[in-house]
Amino acid sequence: MSDPNAVDEIAGEARKFSAAMLSAMRRYSQASGWLERRRARKGISRVLRTEQREQVQARADQLTWTSQAVDRYRAHSLAVAARTHDPRVDYDRRARDAQALAQHRADLAAQFITNNHLTRTEQGIALDGLDAATVFPEYETGNLFSHAHKVKGVEALRYRALVARETVGMQQRAAAERVSWESGLDAARRANREQAELARIEKAQPDQRRYRGQMTWTDSRGGTMTEARSFPTEQGATEWMCRSIDHSLWIEGATVQVQTYDRHHGATRYTERGRPEVVGEQLAAREAMLRERTLAGQVHRDPPQARMSGRETGRFASTVSYLPEGADRVVYAHARHGSEIESAVWTHDQVTTIRPAPDSTVLVTAYDTDGQGNAEPVFRAEGAQQFVTDEVTEWWDSTEQHRTAPERETEGVQQERRRDEAVRIGTAQRETPQSVSTVTRSESEQAQGIAGQTNELAEQRDALLAQTQQLTQIAEQLTAERDQLRGERDEAVRKLVARTPAHERYGSPERQAEQAKTAARESGRSALADYQPGSALADAVTRTNGHDRDGMER
Repeated sequence: MSDPNAVDEIAGEARKFSAAMLSAMRRYSQASGWLERRRARKGISRVLRTEQREQVQARADQLTWTSQAVDRYRAHSLAVAARTHDPRVDYDRRARDAQALAQHRADLAAQFITNNHLTRTEQGIALDGLDAATVFPEYETGNLFSHAHKVKGVEALRYRALVARETVGMQQRAAAERVSWESGLDAARRANREQAELARIEKAQPDQRRYRGQMTWTDSRGGTMTEARSFPTEQGATEWMCRSIDHSLWIEGATVQVQTYDRHHGATRYTERGRPEVVGEQLAAREAMLRERTLAGQVHRDPPQARMSGRETGRFASTVSYLPEGADRVVYAHARHGSEIESAVWTHDQVTTIRPAPDSTVLVTAYDTDGQGNAEPVFRAEGAQQFVTDEVTEWWDSTEQHRTAPERETEGVQQERRRDEAVRIGTAQRETPQSVSTVTRSESEQAQGIAGQTNELAEQRDALLAQTQQLTQIAEQLTAERDQLRGERDEAVRKLVARTPAHERYGSPERQAEQAKTAARESGRSALADYQPGSALADAVTRTNGHDRDGMER
């Protein structure tokens, strides 16, 4: 059952009193004779007396509830203290207990300082009861407000200062929570905007199945399970694999292999294999990098094979750029080919399958590269899709007609290359005996050098092993001597503790409790007045008193 809310109770009582007073005033204003006015005045007095009695009763109820709330908090603090000194309770449970106790204290303090039925002095007494229950939960607080009407002067100012400090702390916590909430809200809004932008970019891609993400799970017994999906961007494929690992349950010893494949270039963009948690962390880092790159406009990147020289990837480069339907950013499609006819065929396929926005232009360019950064224009067309398609078709036909001449030139070049190869082979055969002997001598010298290095490394290894064994023996001897000295020290301490009375041991809780009581008697203050939350002298004070107290002195 939750504690009553003082603000709601006060608001409800104010509404009832206002309605009753308005009704009584209305009757008085509408009275026609002195007798009716007298009765109306009596009704108003009756409403006021009823309100005063209710206020007194409400105040008494709030004082009782406050005392009960402090006592419930004391029981909570006592249970937490018992678990804190229990060696069977782990660290996580102790941390959760401490956090729950601090939250309980903060909630009660916020309710006390906002309760208008209590005076500032009574609010300070309630907060002081919370602090006392935190430090000494063994003591029952009793009736906290039995002598509250006698608290005057400096003591009352101390309680009011305690309320002021708690009010400032509550306001600072509320401001920090508000800032944290606003920052979290801004982060959520930014994430939603980024997700919407990524969805728009994926929808604008012409090929919705360009990237293929594949995951292969292998359990400890060797069983495998494979799942794969296609995405328009590499970021989408990576995000899907990362989310699948986070939401999957696996047994100990299971491994996962992830792979991202680009269908356009026929290349594997990313692959990784290992434990699911390790692969998930690497995928999360890669997904964050791809997300930033995609939002910056770099949706696709050519694999390393596509950035090599023209002799290795193709001599002719073709590019098709257009604005897709429903998008606000131009898309570029690029490919390299070994011949002009292949470049023309690929360009024709691209132009006929794209879907540009209405009233937009399509640009097609083709270059002949030499692999050293030099490029010569071969074809260029710009305009509507149908116009560019016709131009690319004519380029294809013209390239098909002129294929015979390059082929004849290629045959002559091949014959000349075969003659040069035959001459090179004959020269190599004449130089073979001398080169073989030279290689044999160099290999034997290298083998001798490697054997010498191996022997040196073996000697160093043996020396290190012998040194390690010697150091291990010394460490074992030192450990045995340390354990023996610790045992002798513990035995001496036990004998000293057994011979010394508890109240005479230096630093013992009983001696500290006696010192605290002596100082309190000399100063005329309570023994608990100078102790802050976090002390642990309650047991010692209880033993020195010899009995439990039913209430705390004010």
